[in-house]
Amino acid sequence: MVLLVLLVVSVLRTLLQKPVLRLSAEARRVAEGHEPARPVGIPRFGEPARIGTALEALRARLNTEPVPERTRGVGRIGLRTALVLCAAMLTAGSAPMLLREYHEPNATAALKQLSEDQRQRTEAVANRMRRSLNKGYRDLTHIASVTGAVSPETTGRVLDTKLAQSSRFQSLYVVDSSGAIITAAGDRARTPKAARIKNGIAQTNDSGTEPVIAAVVRQGSGTNARHVVGEYRIQALNSLLTRPHLGSAWLIDAQRRVIASNRGFLAFSRLPDGRMRAAVEGVHGATTTTAGLLLGADAPAIGAVIPTTQQAGPTRALKWQVASVRPALWMDLPQYEAQRRAILVGLLGFSSAVICLGWLHIVVVRPLRELASRVEGLAAGDCTTVMFPRYEDEVGALVRGLEAVRQMLPARAAHGRTPDLRG
Repeated sequence: MVLLVLLVVSVLRTLLQKPVLRLSAEARRVAEGHEPARPVGIPRFGEPARIGTALEALRARLNTEPVPERTRGVGRIGLRTALVLCAAMLTAGSAPMLLREYHEPNATAALKQLSEDQRQRTEAVANRMRRSLNKGYRDLTHIASVTGAVSPETTGRVLDTKLAQSSRFQSLYVVDSSGAIITAAGDRARTPKAARIKNGIAQTNDSGTEPVIAAVVRQGSGTNARHVVGEYRIQALNSLLTRPHLGSAWLIDAQRRVIASNRGFLAFSRLPDGRMRAAVEGVHGATTTTAGLLLGADAPAIGAVIPTTQQAGPTRALKWQVASVRPALWMDLPQYEAQRRAILVGLLGFSSAVICLGWLHIVVVRPLRELASRVEGLAAGDCTTVMFPRYEDEVGALVRGLEAVRQMLPARAAHGRTPDLRG
């Protein structure tokens, strides 16, 4: 890639920069009248050749010499073609690096360690999820203990206070033995009445735009029993799935449907990664742990499936699992470090072909093409079109020199001699 860049720089320097600088010097010499009998050095390629040929015709006209005939085919292949060829070379050198196929890791010991690391990270997320759910259930137990014999107004104030102090719940409410709401705080209740009087933590819907997870704690006994219900905030569950170097993680229910994710998700959809779907389907039971290498049409990855529930406690009926996947290319394996560097070099080569050569076309080649047409018109007798430099660069200096030559032509026709501009 470095050799290609050096070759492109050499080609552009030979075909573009040096001819423009020489033409700028020649135009200034002709305009100032230095060595009027010395012919103009004409480049051999593209627009500089067209400009040099026209400048030589102007020099001959100023010195009453025979105007040389224009060489046929001069400038037929322009600098735009050279830029396209340079861009093609850089792209051809970058494409193999960008399109390089992913190689499967073959270091058994490294893969075993990576699988174990992924399992531990996923297990830590699953434990955090379980602890958060249990903590929310304990909060409801505390609310039930302090509001058992108080008025609905006092209960409402307690619910408002607890809801403001915790970001875990989006709604808290107390219902009677039939499930009817007595006091509520927060968002609208979405848990069905039948589910409001079942102790524990449960997923109370299996369709819709957002999963509903509710914790229910019984308060009192008999016909006067009440229940404190708290509906978990899905955004809080999503944040629990975030962990450094974990990759993409999803919380899935007993039917293998997504109910939370750290990458965004569609409620109750299947896992977006086909390899993870196959891995989850291959897990027997919601208490099984698995981790290992995932292969497929995409890049190899390390995946893990960890249960979030436990045999006893309020989460025992959930049968949830946390599934995670991390592409192997993201990991610090030696075989992938070289691949990442190759991709970086390929991107640099491709970006230089697009940005640098595109900039050269806009700033240098296109003004040169316009200038070549105007100078050829000037050599053909059009002395009225003024040439203004667009940029203060080498092309701008060439334009100023040619404009000085254009201004000499009317003076030469009027006085019958070549004016001396040096004074």
